[in-house]
Amino acid sequence: MTSSSFERIWNERLFVYDPSKALERQMPCPFATAFQAWVDNLFEKHLDGADRVRLNQLKLLVQDKFFELRTHLPNEHRNDDGRDPDHPCVFSVFERSIALLHEHELNLEPPPLTHPAQPALPPKTPKKRRGRLDELLFGDEDPEFGS
Repeated sequence: MTSSSFERIWNERLFVYDPSKALERQMPCPFATAFQAWVDNLFEKHLDGADRVRLNQLKLLVQDKFFELRTHLPNEHRNDDGRDPDHPCVFSVFERSIALLHEHELNLEPPPLTHPAQPALPPKTPKKRRGRLDELLFGDEDPEFGS
């Protein structure tokens, strides 16, 4: 027997969505329940007092976990295309989680606006003096062109 709840659910009878059953339309599938438990555990530990960096890390963790689960889900649970909007599946959990993180992000104080620093000017290079050999090869300096 495997220790992972996801693998336990996967090895059991597949949950088949039947839209004709009213209760089944409202109940989340076992995959969504397992994912929701993982998200709840993650948010319980790390969401309170999270700064912008922590919120971005949480977004990445939720997104990575969603796509990790999605690759192993049966086809009827992978996409939310033909799904009844009342039926909460894995994508619904993902969508609500990202929305909650976004709400927390909007509650943070925005970063201060500052003017960018002026670009540094390149250092002036001293004018190179022409050597005796240059005068012999190229002639005298032309004052009109500065060479």
